[in-house]
Amino acid sequence: MQINLEETDGDRWIYRRDPRISRPLREVRLRSERIWYGAPAVQLLWKAKAPSAKDEHDWTVAVSKLSPDERVWLGRAITLAHPQSTWATRLAQE
Repeated sequence: MQINLEETDGDRWIYRRDPRISRPLREVRLRSERIWYGAPAVQLLWKAKAPSAKDEHDWTVAVSKLSPDERVWLGRAITLAHPQSTWATRLAQE
C-alpha cells in the first residue's frame, strides 16, 4: 500500500511537483464503499515523471478506463509538469 501526503488549499488539491496543476478535492479523493482512494488520473500523473515497469503496467490497465475529460486533463497535466514524459503523446494516440 502506498499513501501520498498531498498539499491542499481549502477544497483544492495542489500537485506538489508543479503547483500550477490543481483540482477540486472531490475530483481527486474518491470513495468506493468505505474505502477512499486517489483518482486514477492523478495517480498516473505522479507516475508519468519516471515510469517504471510497474508504472507502465498501471498505465496499460488504467488509461483505457479514464473518461474523455480525465484523459484531456491528464494529457494537459503531464505536458505541463513532465514535458519529457512520453505518456502525453501516447495518451493522444490511444
